[in-house]
Amino acid sequence: MGTFDIDFARAGDRAELLDFLFAVFRRDHPDHPRFETLFPDIFREDSDEVMGRHAVVRAGGRIAACVGMYRMTLRIAGCELPIAGIGQVSTGAEHLGRGYMTALLREQLRRARDEGAALAWLGGRHDRYSRFGFETAGLVYQFGIDPHAARAIPRTRAVAPLALAPGEAPPAALLALRDRACDSVAA
Repeated sequence: MGTFDIDFARAGDRAELLDFLFAVFRRDHPDHPRFETLFPDIFREDSDEVMGRHAVVRAGGRIAACVGMYRMTLRIAGCELPIAGIGQVSTGAEHLGRGYMTALLREQLRRARDEGAALAWLGGRHDRYSRFGFETAGLVYQFGIDPHAARAIPRTRAVAPLALAPGEAPPAALLALRDRACDSVAA
């Protein structure tokens, strides 16, 4: 593995980024649709703000790898939890094995945590990313909290938070969600 810099896409990169993603995802899935069709809200405009949600590595001035991170809000039982959606995890075939995806995922997870996300949700092959803490959720994504099990979780510990430092308290929103679920079931 050589050295490389992590950059963020910017205004003017939209067409290249969309063509890159299409080529990478079609490699294994010839019928894969273009991302502007799948996610028109994410790729609605070519601005620094929208494109800047995509961490990239460039080689020879061209995008060689990409990981997108999007701020989202999970709403359950009247509680709101800030989360990060991770997607468009991709590396060009000629750049595989250089550590780009690992570095980009780490950067985006750090960024998500810095922006206040309590959890990260990954769209894609979760089995490939278990070393980052992702677990397979199946084809249908359902979020649930077992109030009886949650009641036993001490306030100093959270379920699947983003990389808490030892002794660091989990985000208040995650604890509120746990408490709300526990309060909804009689003891």
